[in-house]
Amino acid sequence: MSDVTAAYEALLSQAKAMLGAAREDEWKRVLELEQDYRRQAAHIRRLDEEALTEPALIQHKLQLVEALIEHDREIRQRADARRDELVELMRVSRQQGKLHRAYGGQG
Repeated sequence: MSDVTAAYEALLSQAKAMLGAAREDEWKRVLELEQDYRRQAAHIRRLDEEALTEPALIQHKLQLVEALIEHDREIRQRADARRDELVELMRVSRQQGKLHRAYGGQG
């Protein structure tokens, strides 16, 4: 295994941890993990300048990249759904505040 594919393996492991946290709605943990993920991705960009010449290593790298993309897709979907939930909670809260201000002193 080359340094490049080892780095992709480590990045995939980090992505799996992020996805696990997202599935558990642990968004603070996702953000913490994302910082390390970004550092690892920057490291990979530097390593990726190495030319992989062995077809098996190139194929393995492609499989890792596809898995990373799939994990990223699901994390984004879950983050979007959570954002939508929070937007709805804020809307309801504002509406309740308006109702309380309008009718709170009566009764």
